[in-house]
This record gives sequence, C-alpha cells and structure tokens, in this order.
Amino acid sequence: MNFKKYLKIRYFFILYNNSESSSKRKRKKIKYTELKIRIVKKNFLRYSINRNKGECIMGLFSKKKKELLPEYDKEDCELKKKRMREIFNKTVENGDSYDILYAYMTSSKFEHGFVFDTNTTSFYYYIVGYRKSDFNVVLIQVDSNLGDYSEACPIDMSKVVNVSYNSKCQQLCFIYEKGSREYGELLNISGTDSKTLYGPKNIYQVEEREKFLDFAEDFRTHLQEKGYKLEKWKREK
Repeated sequence: MNFKKYLKIRYFFILYNNSESSSKRKRKKIKYTELKIRIVKKNFLRYSINRNKGECIMGLFSKKKKELLPEYDKEDCELKKKRMREIFNKTVENGDSYDILYAYMTSSKFEHGFVFDTNTTSFYYYIVGYRKSDFNVVLIQVDSNLGDYSEACPIDMSKVVNVSYNSKCQQLCFIYEKGSREYGELLNISGTDSKTLYGPKNIYQVEEREKFLDFAEDFRTHLQEKGYKLEKWKREK
C-alpha cells in the first residue's frame, strides 16, 4: 500500500554560465522553492539538473509491492473449513444449499476509572451462511476452537436497505433501515493466519470472500431495483 504522506523539500541550485571563461563565470541563483512530493513505500526518487536551461527535473519510480500470502497451516485450514461446514449443516436446514465463510464482529466499551480509563474490545466469531437464490443470510456464533456453537440466527434481509464494504480492512456491513434496534451487521471477513491472537487460526478464505462479495453485489442490485439509493461501492480484486 502507498503511504498517503507528503514531504516538503526545499532546495536551491547554483548554476554557472558555461559560455564564459572560468575566471569570469557568474553565479546564478535559482530562487528558493518548495516542492510537494508524494512519498511511496519502496520508491526511488531521482533528481537531475539541466544546466543549459537551469531546470530541475524530478522523477518518481516505484516498485509494485508483491502481495505476500499470510502464514497459515494448510492442513489445519482444511480441517477448520470442514468443521464449519459440519456445524452449519447440523444447525441449518438444507445447509448444503448455502455457501459459508468465517467472520468476526467486535464491540468496544469505554469506562472512566478513578486512576486509569479502560477501553475493552470484545470479539465474536461466526460462521456466515448465504444463499443467492433467495438472498438468505444466516449467522452461527462459535467459540475460538469451533467446539461450541449457538443456534442459527437469520438476518432479516427485508430490513436491509444498503450494503457497504471497506476494502482496506475487509469489512462488509448490511445496513438496516432507520428505526431498527441496531445500525447493521458489520462483518470482518479477512480470515485468519497462524499468528492470529483471537478466534480460530489458519482460516485462509480468499475465494470464499470473493464469492461473498459477489453475493453482496447481487443484493445491492436487488436493492437498487427496488428504488433504494446506495452508497458508493469500492471493491479491490
């Protein structure tokens, strides 16, 4: 990712008139100038001077950052996905008609203390099942070991009026209509790796995430056909 930072560089150059002899060379100063330069990670900046025209040319050459795969155990990943499918099929009728993926939600609680203030963040882990034929979405809460799990909790999609996605942190939100008890369902669908500190580890789900985003886009089209005005949709592929 590129750094959205800028650096102001101040410079001046002293040029010489090459047409005159070395003893009569006159110094010419280019006035003090400020440049605003975008700084990009792992970039190389090139500066050169055209002495005849007294111009400063600055080039910016960047290298594309290669996407690095997260470290995860492939065997454990397959076992986790099989376990999630097993849980979902046991809990939801006709479970095989749904596609599934892993997601988590968070909630924060801030408290003022006599000496210190505390901010507590809680994590909740889910198996998300979705079916394109009728736009059904079901959540099943699980523990970090995928041992215990709750009953299926369907999302009332008839009350969803918008779907947004933050591609930077890979969060998808089903936004409810005004007057609902909650704003919406904010699902973090990035997956996990072997170094994850919370939730099930080693759930690498790029393909599952892309399929879920396809489903979300189809549902957005469905909402637009019903006359809803939606927020801009940004998705990185």
